[in-house]
Amino acid sequence: MIEGILLCVVLTGLKIWFEDRRILMNPWKWGTVVIWFVAFGVYVPFITTSLGENEAGAALKGGILGGVILLVAALGLWFGLLKKRQQPE
Repeated sequence: MIEGILLCVVLTGLKIWFEDRRILMNPWKWGTVVIWFVAFGVYVPFITTSLGENEAGAALKGGILGGVILLVAALGLWFGLLKKRQQPE
């Protein structure tokens, strides 16, 4: 429930930030942003649950692999969103 509330707050803030920066957002871009946040929302509990169950090896391996994947996806998403901006009026 907390994750859902935070997702709504973050997406609302992103919407305002995108409007201020004149970044055009369409449904597929919003979909990729939501998918990234959901993946991040699965990544953090995986690590904490693995550590809580004394599975430090799984937390380390999964943390490194998931972190690299999420970082590459975030960079791709970032440059993909900034690719096309509205012209200043």
